[in-house]
Amino acid sequence: MDLREMRYILELAKTKHMTAAANNLYISQPALYKSLKKIEHELDTSLFYKKDGELLPTDTGRIVIEKSQEILKMAVQMEDAITAAKNLK
Repeated sequence: MDLREMRYILELAKTKHMTAAANNLYISQPALYKSLKKIEHELDTSLFYKKDGELLPTDTGRIVIEKSQEILKMAVQMEDAITAAKNLK
């Protein structure tokens, strides 16, 4: 799973809807669905289930969401540190 896919997972968790998440990510709904299925296949588990028309995270999905948030936060911190180091020159 790469950073882009982590952003996809987080948007799905936030919106709870495939179409809304796809719109917010500026990708097609089928492309987002395909990415989700690819991630689930790689992890060999489901990350979301449908209930009352909403996508809700499974137990594994909650773990992936939490860790994705941490990883994306660290990626931003790294980019900020690199920018700061470049500005010192």
